Amino acid sequence: MEKNNRMLTILLSLILIVIPLVAFHTFRVKPLVGGTTLYLFFEFIYYGTVCWFVRRDASLAAVITGAVMSLIYRVTLGISFGIILMAMFTFTDIKTPLSWGLIGYMPAVLLHIFAAPFVIRKNYLRVAARLMEDDEEYDVAPPTFVGNSTPQVSHPVSPEPRPIETASPVLPTSAKNKTVSHAVDRSNFFDNAVTYMGESAAVKMALVVDEEGLALAQFNRSNEDPEMWAPLAVLVEGNNSNLLGQFYPVSELEKIDISTMRMRIILRRIGHLTLMILAEKSLDETVHIRINQSAEMIRKYMSERYSPDLFARVEERYV
Repeated sequence: MEKNNRMLTILLSLILIVIPLVAFHTFRVKPLVGGTTLYLFFEFIYYGTVCWFVRRDASLAAVITGAVMSLIYRVTLGISFGIILMAMFTFTDIKTPLSWGLIGYMPAVLLHIFAAPFVIRKNYLRVAARLMEDDEEYDVAPPTFVGNSTPQVSHPVSPEPRPIETASPVLPTSAKNKTVSHAVDRSNFFDNAVTYMGESAAVKMALVVDEEGLALAQFNRSNEDPEMWAPLAVLVEGNNSNLLGQFYPVSELEKIDISTMRMRIILRRIGHLTLMILAEKSLDETVHIRINQSAEMIRKYMSERYSPDLFARVEERYV
């Protein structure tokens, strides 16, 4: 995908250089009047405005970065245009064709200014996503769990925390213990992780699934049945581990990404749990960043609420 994006950018750049070359003899070369500083200021404002419309939740630092990227790209187009002019015609110095490409030949200058932020749109979105992840995680920081406080969730929350012995998210094969585990864990902080994933319009379903295929928390805006999809997470992980284990020693798969004709299925392993995402086929970088943040929320909750050796001794407790 990165290679395709790079090739598309190069192709569009060549088109933006060739179009004004074709009409070079039709228009007069007329430098800007009044100096370039004022025009550069308005050009920068235009780039910033387009970057803000492309992603309206972007921070000021991300918008400024996008404007700088657009300006650098436009200058690169102008220099390339000037170099081609110098190769096509006879010039006594290199300064003249370069100045025509940057500020003198208005058809080329205006076309490059207009198209620059749209050509680098995907690159800007990628950089903005990284900046937003570092800048307070998009300004939509996931909930922080301090001590034993209980945030507001979509399901009723018990006012008193249950003992660890009865709140294990992964219980053995007893049907009674499965029911207790499911009822207890659905009232914990896993709902915050799947709700946070649901804030992205591309996500249709988000599940937290234990090793037995039970949905501990769910977010669903699709017509699919979460209870039917939850066991699939365990099945897909097990089959892939067994298949890869025949060729390469695999202890545990961290992430599985499956693309179908109409959707994406993403499985993210978090200790003894799995975060399962059903989303639109076409995803941007923000969804993958949300997956990482939701996984960190689940991992943090598990490390704060449960002893690290609880899962290692779970069979000894209940068998």
